[in-house]
Amino acid sequence: KAEWMDQTIGAIERRIGEGWSDRAIVRGVLGGEEWAGWISRGEYARVNLVRNVRAGSPRARGPVAAA
Repeated sequence: KAEWMDQTIGAIERRIGEGWSDRAIVRGVLGGEEWAGWISRGEYARVNLVRNVRAGSPRARGPVAAA
């Protein structure tokens, strides 16, 4: 799991650096949202991982875009 997480964060950071929106990253890297994200009203949404990487990584600073 740790290796998968490192690879996934790296892929997210690269796309943020390229100017991808959060939702596009969710689709492109994480395969889209799962039903749990919708049912939980975002509590367990995959976009939260993308947002946290964007907020916490100095390499991944970039504008937040919705679509």
